[in-house]
Amino acid sequence: MDSEGFQSPQNNYPQQPPHKPSFWTRKVGPLPLGVFLLILVLIGYMIFKVLDHPAPRGPLVWTTTHTFTGKGNNKTAVFSVLGDWRVGWTCDPSSASYGEYNLSLDADKADGTILVYSMVNTICEASNTHDETEEQQHGGNVYLDIQSGGSWVITIQELE
Repeated sequence: MDSEGFQSPQNNYPQQPPHKPSFWTRKVGPLPLGVFLLILVLIGYMIFKVLDHPAPRGPLVWTTTHTFTGKGNNKTAVFSVLGDWRVGWTCDPSSASYGEYNLSLDADKADGTILVYSMVNTICEASNTHDETEEQQHGGNVYLDIQSGGSWVITIQELE
């Protein structure tokens, strides 16, 4: 009691344990916001760079992925090619009665529309029995339409 006869109120509420600051308050709170944001941006940049630039591969080489053989006019089955591909061809002049013949080839999309007209257009003779076409950069599902007076071997080569 005090001098006027009043008793000071007592605290009847249970005491709470001391509050432990959260992770963010203990670890991040002391950093200025700008430093924290800079760290986040740098981490994001490093992740982007790693994902954007995969491990280097060796040099790309032309690899035969499909081979077609035949004689005369023929259409190949539909096959898939990626972005960079070319056609290699060989012929046998002795397979024709005159010792030479025309060999021509178109590349068509699976729906029948022409992709590359006259991809090969040559005379197969003793001095001209094989070659490769220029690189094509039209990937997808294609087939070859071959017109020939003799035998041929056609290879599809892709950069791998």
